[in-house]
Amino acid sequence: MKGSEGSLHLTDLIAVVIVLMVFMIPIMLNMNFGGGDLRFGAFCALFLGLAPLGYFIGLAGIVHLVIMSLLRKREFGFAPAMSMAALIVYGVVHA
Repeated sequence: MKGSEGSLHLTDLIAVVIVLMVFMIPIMLNMNFGGGDLRFGAFCALFLGLAPLGYFIGLAGIVHLVIMSLLRKREFGFAPAMSMAALIVYGVVHA
């Protein structure tokens, strides 16, 4: 069922919840999220464009949590996860 223009679809709502979780989990667990990560994330957003940005942020958070759980660390740089997520999203969008 298509909604009218400007309406919120279920997939949009799910993407927003995932993005919020990606940002809230590190804050609640007292993990570092520095300014360098924000600048690199902005560069990745310029690289990918606006449309797939939510997928990039969500995937980067998931990749980051997987890396930290595999390495059993409470802190790990976010740039490697953002790099992998940007390449995956770019490959999917431009396939």
